[in-house]
Amino acid sequence: VTARGAGWEARTDFVVCDWSDLIIAIEKQNPVKRFIYGLAALASFAANGTFLRYCRVSWRYGVFFLIPFILILCALAPLALALLGWTAALAGLLMSGILMRLFTSRLYLAQTLDNWRFARAAALGRDVVIEDRIAQFTSAISNRTAAFTSEGGGETVFAAHSLGAHFAAMALSGALAETKPGQPAPGLLMAG
Repeated sequence: VTARGAGWEARTDFVVCDWSDLIIAIEKQNPVKRFIYGLAALASFAANGTFLRYCRVSWRYGVFFLIPFILILCALAPLALALLGWTAALAGLLMSGILMRLFTSRLYLAQTLDNWRFARAAALGRDVVIEDRIAQFTSAISNRTAAFTSEGGGETVFAAHSLGAHFAAMALSGALAETKPGQPAPGLLMAG
């Protein structure tokens, strides 16, 4: 996209660093497996003190962190009806299933748990697929910045959102290490 005005011109190249194939692959996994991995990731953040650090920085982010736990507890609460007998236990099981389905389809519980799973994998740096993708994005950023500079371009800014901002910062860090002398360093805009 090129924009022009009296005495100025700016060109914008949109390069998408896409993670959707990784998300789709996780979404195709067994729902129980997704649930367990996501819950394990949340539990590890709670156990290692990360949750408390989130709360210190932003109480709103602390609430965001707690939402999956609250939804899961609400969905499992009807199972307590099992204390009243078999019929009540079956009703409780049915109610829990309905609530879990509702929370998954309407409140995106599964995607939220997947998000924590990705966050944990990134924090640990042990997921080869994620690390490879970050390396691909680092190369894309370096190549785009070098090409833009050689074409007489000025500033290169990359935008990222939510958890993607973390991955973009990692890729940009690698790209900055590859920046040649005299080449403008790329910048990063993070949102959400």
